Amino acid sequence: MKAILLLILLTTFPLIKSDDSRPQSSQTLKNNNNDDDDDKKVEGGDEVELSDEGQPPDGVGGNHDDDTSRHDDSDHHDDNQLKDKTKGTEEEEEMKPTDIEEEEEPRDRDYRTALELITRYNFEDKAKGYELLKEVASDGNNKAVEQLAYGYLYGHVLKRNFSKSFELFTKLSNKGYPSGQQGLGFLYSLGIGVNSSQAKAILYYTFGALGGNSFSQMISGYRAFHGVATPQSCETALSYYRKVASKVAKDASIFGGSHTISKIRLIEEDEESSVFAGITDDEVDHYKDVFADSGAQLSLGLYYLFGLGGVERNLPLALDLLQRADSPIAYGLIGRIYAEGSPPEIPQSNETAIRYFKKAIEHKTAEGYTGLGIMYFYGLGVKKDYTHAMELFQTAVDKGSPEAHLYLGMGYLYGLGKQANPVRGVSSLQISSSQGGHILAQFHLAEALTKGLTGRKNCNQAVELYKSVSERGKWAWLHREAYHLYTTGDADSALLMYLHLGELGIEVAQCNAGFILEEDETSVMLNKTEILKRALVMWSRSATQGYSAARVKLGDYYYYGYGTETDHVLAAEQYRLASDRMGNAQAMFNLGYMYENGIGLQKDYHLAKRYYDLSYQSSPEAAVPVNIALLKLNALFYYDTILKAVQSSERYNSLFDNVFIALLGDEWDIYIIAILCVFLALLVRWYRRR
Repeated sequence: MKAILLLILLTTFPLIKSDDSRPQSSQTLKNNNNDDDDDKKVEGGDEVELSDEGQPPDGVGGNHDDDTSRHDDSDHHDDNQLKDKTKGTEEEEEMKPTDIEEEEEPRDRDYRTALELITRYNFEDKAKGYELLKEVASDGNNKAVEQLAYGYLYGHVLKRNFSKSFELFTKLSNKGYPSGQQGLGFLYSLGIGVNSSQAKAILYYTFGALGGNSFSQMISGYRAFHGVATPQSCETALSYYRKVASKVAKDASIFGGSHTISKIRLIEEDEESSVFAGITDDEVDHYKDVFADSGAQLSLGLYYLFGLGGVERNLPLALDLLQRADSPIAYGLIGRIYAEGSPPEIPQSNETAIRYFKKAIEHKTAEGYTGLGIMYFYGLGVKKDYTHAMELFQTAVDKGSPEAHLYLGMGYLYGLGKQANPVRGVSSLQISSSQGGHILAQFHLAEALTKGLTGRKNCNQAVELYKSVSERGKWAWLHREAYHLYTTGDADSALLMYLHLGELGIEVAQCNAGFILEEDETSVMLNKTEILKRALVMWSRSATQGYSAARVKLGDYYYYGYGTETDHVLAAEQYRLASDRMGNAQAMFNLGYMYENGIGLQKDYHLAKRYYDLSYQSSPEAAVPVNIALLKLNALFYYDTILKAVQSSERYNSLFDNVFIALLGDEWDIYIIAILCVFLALLVRWYRRR
């Protein structure tokens, strides 16, 4: 039957016309299709190749202008050499058909205006944007049709209409648009507006991935890496993720400030109070630590420069704040802003950028050395000089700059201004990746691991790095949008966005989708049993990617039979994984309880005490419940000891049982717990008085 279905769809689908989706707007998730599917490894394509001399491929060093006004004329020869070495790849690209989703369409300017409006937080602006999209779509703009399809799916501004969304995605799919195929894959995967069909979902995702759709490729990579409804294959996952990561790295700014993924977990939201909470970027964490004690102007400037706290970057506002801060650190950051530019408010100016970098160097700040090094590395406003750039980066590294480690690593890895030394290059890239989280450091490190530049390949680590880069693409704004919708009371729209992002394999989104479903805050799925089953899937996927609280949730679902049959043995296995591999204190406590009561595990007071103690050691905040549990455990231990002694005499056995049960009843443990709680309260009160 599946073979017949595949044959029918293959004959009815138009030929896929491209290997790359159109460039995604930095503010639209909806144009970048996301869902997990394919189990087919795509051969060929736009994989990145190193040049003969180990230089980085053209375009993957970040987004920088190649205009002669920004580069010294003498540097063009080097650039042409680099392009010649990748000529084979470029010729292959020229042979590919034009990307159907990049072609100019009617009223594209109006489409971009509408897109900018619908990505604002203001509801009135969003409404105006969707009205304009309807006009543009009616004039034949297919990108506007795609946005409307997502608008009807999420239903925040437009009235939610799954049938209309399905109709529009089908219209795009029939025209050969990979984005439409991805949208249909998502609807079939979750059974939204249609009967759920994983076979159809995988088929549509496959076509979307083959068509170069980034979301479909991420979904396919995630499913292949974790074996979700498809054979597990690290090599296949690497092929998909590498394609997306290459596009994201090419689009990344060489001056940092890449798109950040909100890591706000709804399950932990009450614990997050800092304005910097909710960002996964280690780069952001680095700046937060370094500048924690800086003045308010500088701190706020950093907030808008790097997009901290889950907000979009705002370079004009960041510039204003940093100029008012007037500090040595601010000088280097101001230089970055002018080097990048934000027209029309901030014209790009290499001259101004260099002036500020030199001003920062006068105060010997790492920001100044790093910024000026980047200018020499790319030949921006100065003659390209790899050797001098490496000297500046080395000075910045000595002053603790993780970002400078990125460029020092590239120098050693590709022999730019340094004698090629891949081992040292990878070492520097690892430091930049782990300490600074720089997107280009992660990408080049993944490339080194993929190609085995240090003598060995590591597929799993490379996939993890490519995945991290891919998730920081221009679609990252959707996380902020979903959180904003949830906190303003639109749980339904937030859930649909999180489910969509979860299909991409983004763990935080899976966790948040599971939380909303568990809290039963949505009317999108009306069947309680179906809600819990879907929540179980989300918790399972989050746990598989290493989130310990999700693993504990899995144990809870099996323990109580939420969305599945009760299975205490399987619950204990989940708690053990969270405890032994992830060090989760709650899981340790739960294991202690199960050992104490012989639930899913053989009763063992000694192991129960061990896990209670481990729970306290892992989380001192658990002192009260652990102490109560230990008091109860000791009481049970002595009770069992006395009982065994009494039962050793047949004469007193029946009498003891009758008297004990007559006095306390079958629920004797409840009374003991109550007595112990009173005792503990008195003990705490006495201790405080001391």
